[in-house]
Amino acid sequence: MENGNDAMCEVHGDQRVIGSCSSCGRPLCNKCLGERKGERLLCQECSIENILASYDEERERETEETAATEVKKQEHVQKRRKALRISLVSALAVEGVLVFFLAGKVAPKAHHWLVGGMDEAYAESLQVDKCVGNLWRLKAAIDKFTHENRRPPATLSEMLDNQLDKLPVCPASRQEYVYEQVKDGVYVFRCPTPQEHAVRELRCDTTGCAPQAIP
Repeated sequence: MENGNDAMCEVHGDQRVIGSCSSCGRPLCNKCLGERKGERLLCQECSIENILASYDEERERETEETAATEVKKQEHVQKRRKALRISLVSALAVEGVLVFFLAGKVAPKAHHWLVGGMDEAYAESLQVDKCVGNLWRLKAAIDKFTHENRRPPATLSEMLDNQLDKLPVCPASRQEYVYEQVKDGVYVFRCPTPQEHAVRELRCDTTGCAPQAIP
């Protein structure tokens, strides 16, 4: 909600208060402002919480849709496997080497070629989603720490027990996220193994930007 008082911002002393957060009631200046929807104002922390809530709802909806389509996916895979088996049996019988198929030397390779690539691509997509979600959660924790302490954390471990229960790790490599200062008051936090997600860099920083995937 906007107001017209001349109070100065508690966080940014050179900025005048323009209103208060519609969610938590915190006084806001232009630098504190995270989102404006008409006359409704949100601080950066509440704006991020809204984004995370929307992100989690979207993931839940996708999970439900995935569960609903999993049966169809499996039926499709079974049909392809059956068709491939018939083709292989016919071809191998013509060549007179059906014994190798029956001995199990061809079928495992065909199964890996047919099903493995599909399942691996699906798993990689989920890991990218989880990694981006971890960056959003780190950003929310860092913003909260900065608001409470009037400075960014020097390390991610400094937020344990208050803003974070535990340090998140990349879902692909299980390694902790890299957190480093790039200039005065600005820190970057990024995935330690972006190559696992087929990108050059997966990162975010404390300037207010969203997580970025750099190909």
